[in-house]
Amino acid sequence: MTSSQSEAHPPAARKLSSARRRQLTGGALLIAVVVVLIDQGTKVWAEATLTERERIPLIGDLLGLQLAYNPGAAFSFGEGFTWVFALLPVAATVTGIVFAFRVQRVGWAIVIGALGGAAASHAGDRLASHGMRDS
Repeated sequence: MTSSQSEAHPPAARKLSSARRRQLTGGALLIAVVVVLIDQGTKVWAEATLTERERIPLIGDLLGLQLAYNPGAAFSFGEGFTWVFALLPVAATVTGIVFAFRVQRVGWAIVIGALGGAAASHAGDRLASHGMRDS
């Protein structure tokens, strides 16, 4: 390959070996599973430990913990359309899976895994509760 040809095809554009591709895909999917487990675990902990009536201060009045449910999106916007808010994270989860099988760099595998895991956890919350217990 001449220098002009190598400039036209930078290293990132070259095909990865199938073993490296499997490693990156597996890494992205593993990160997604870890994110789901952490997210669901903290929700179980919060429901077992916190109440809606009592606030536990962490840093005075600046930061604290209190159990709260949100029937819509941000600030309870769209309470009557929770089915829409269930479809969006499902679409994001499917997109994350598709991209996990196409990832070519470690940094992108981490990002795709983290975002895909968060979307999957949120989709599970929405679908399991049919929009009644949204986190």
